[in-house]
Amino acid sequence: MINKKLTLIASLILLSLTSCGSFETPSTFDPWDKLGGGKEATVGTLIDLDEEAYQPSFSNSEDLLNTDEDGSTIVNLSNLTTSQYTITKAGKYSFNGNFNGSIVVESCGDGNVQLFLNGVTITPSSTSSLPAILFKKTTGKRIITIKENTTNILKDGAKNYGEDYDEAVICSRRSSLAINGNGKLILEGVAINSSGIKVKQELRIFNSNIEINAKNNGIKADDLVYIKDANIKINADNDGIKTSKDPLSTSEANTFASDSKYGYLYIENTSLDITSGDDGLSANNTLYINNGDTNLIKIKTNNGTPSTINEISSATVNGKAIRVEGINLVDLGTLQETYFPATHDKNYSLVIAGGRFDINSNDDALHSKGNIFIHGGEFSITSGDDALHADNVFQLDEAEININKCFEGVEACAIEVYGGKLNVTSIDDGITANNSLITDYDFHFFMENGDVTINSKDDGLSSNGWIQISGGNLLIHGSETKSALDSEKGILINGGNIIALGVGGLVEVPAINSTQCYVCITTPTPQTSNNITVTDNEGSELINIKNLNKYQSALISLEGLEEGKTYSFRIGNQNYKTTLEKINTALGCNFNGIGNQGSYKK
Repeated sequence: MINKKLTLIASLILLSLTSCGSFETPSTFDPWDKLGGGKEATVGTLIDLDEEAYQPSFSNSEDLLNTDEDGSTIVNLSNLTTSQYTITKAGKYSFNGNFNGSIVVESCGDGNVQLFLNGVTITPSSTSSLPAILFKKTTGKRIITIKENTTNILKDGAKNYGEDYDEAVICSRRSSLAINGNGKLILEGVAINSSGIKVKQELRIFNSNIEINAKNNGIKADDLVYIKDANIKINADNDGIKTSKDPLSTSEANTFASDSKYGYLYIENTSLDITSGDDGLSANNTLYINNGDTNLIKIKTNNGTPSTINEISSATVNGKAIRVEGINLVDLGTLQETYFPATHDKNYSLVIAGGRFDINSNDDALHSKGNIFIHGGEFSITSGDDALHADNVFQLDEAEININKCFEGVEACAIEVYGGKLNVTSIDDGITANNSLITDYDFHFFMENGDVTINSKDDGLSSNGWIQISGGNLLIHGSETKSALDSEKGILINGGNIIALGVGGLVEVPAINSTQCYVCITTPTPQTSNNITVTDNEGSELINIKNLNKYQSALISLEGLEEGKTYSFRIGNQNYKTTLEKINTALGCNFNGIGNQGSYKK
């Protein structure tokens, strides 16, 4: 028996009609059967969630964090009479003053070059085709240090560029770059294709305050972007922060896809405020965010979520907030542009372990060609298309996600809820285990714990495979015309509290070999008001729910319902009292009148 009153938010579940079929329950039920077996084993197989495993390995990383300018060459830029200051020797250089020109670092052998910005304004002339700071080919480390208590303003030249990687305020044409120091760095892209920071290989940012306005991308690196303990604000016409590497052959694609250092984005303990014309955060391969409890990531893409969302509008939106796109082959003439590897490959993962997120996206809020693992964080999301979309696995645990507006709420081949809170308000399906590009897959929705609430104007919860609920609270506000629960291979209820309110005649009831009692009720007329209540024979109220939409059927399954016990059900203006003589009970109709137990096959 439930020993305390459960007050659940009103939930409407519309249930789709399913034909009779054989009931095939596996002797050992494993929701991760095709993905490695068991939650922990599967997660470890797909991706290592150990924070240390995600941190890029640096040789002599202390050099990248060193902000000591002792022994540096001091340069007052205001005293220069040329339009270019060229560095040809390794060492430390400390800059101050104003400069109508560019700093260019030539090849300096294997030595390191560290630039200290100590209150500078660098503005190349309107006829210049150079960035404010340009690093050419080199084998040593290249570091920019923003001195504490200084403000540094950098712009690029306004002329069209000749070299692709010169198209930025700060660019490293052939080498990696590190930026540190907690002074203020302001980057203003002037040229038509200008990015804020553009790096050919790896970019690392530590303990920095950076503001970027760019005509192209805010930050772009080919191999890796690593940001820790920073505060960054970006306004970019294209992507906010992007790491991508486009292979020119199948062999290169194999190499890039098998090594996470290519197209990798890591964010730790960093506050971001991104306004972008296209994607906010974008990575080819893996994107990992571990932001603690206080750091806010705020993203608005392509003017934000449209005021009106429908099927037509969702097909034309652009600008995903957080995106893992995967490796693509470029067109090599006879070679067609091909997504590589398979769409649901495990290598492409978006992993969030903590942080606060405020997302207002024109397209998907979170999108991955592979997996999405959310194991912490607080999310407020509006989206013009899918709020959360993974081509392979979506897994939720220890997070709170509020999807306030979207077309579809959650879409993935496999959707696993092990804890946390997920609230979905959608124009189309609330949650759907589906992928139109894949046919051979163990599509499923599995819930072990947590709280899931769905308010949809189409299907509430659907699966092209199976649905199993073993714990937690599932509450769905479905539409008045579509199914709240819909599965191809059946529904199994072995635990949890499930409240489903929907339209009469569109009911898919759980499989008869479910282990938890459930009651299916249909009323003579649609109900629009009055709470739904369940009371035991001693008069204790088990649930009290306010409906939000019109409904004519109710599916109720509670952990405390027991065979042989008597309960009273108030559904709108209808009252029912019955003794549960078996696992499944029909009131106001029979199962043949409203739908049958669906088959359960895995």
